[in-house]
Amino acid sequence: MNRKAIALTAISDRFKIFLQKIRPTYPGIDMLVKESIGNDITLSSANALHLFRIMQEAVNNAVRHSNCHNIIISFESHSNWMVSISDDGSGISETMDPNSGNGLRNMRQRAAEAGWGIHWAEERPNGTRLMITSAAA
Repeated sequence: MNRKAIALTAISDRFKIFLQKIRPTYPGIDMLVKESIGNDITLSSANALHLFRIMQEAVNNAVRHSNCHNIIISFESHSNWMVSISDDGSGISETMDPNSGNGLRNMRQRAAEAGWGIHWAEERPNGTRLMITSAAA
């Protein structure tokens, strides 16, 4: 990611390559990328790297800690953009400390540096959804 600006579709394509590389290690987990990109926004190379690393950490957390069978990565961009990572695993605690662990702390820090919103939510009936949005909440 050494260009001045990187399109959201290019980030999605690079993330698909990352998923292809880790899939053999997690054969019991299906990983799907969905795209709904009407406005292919561009991010600075620094922010593209922040987004990629946040997504990487989220997927690594899901495959290592959630006992999930499915992970869905969604890219949406119309007037605003959002990337979400959902899994059907054990979920998160409602009392989750967002500063517990370096991974979550780093994800929050990267989002803050880029000026984005980042939020974790429980999926129903089980699982976790991470949402990264173009504007800080």
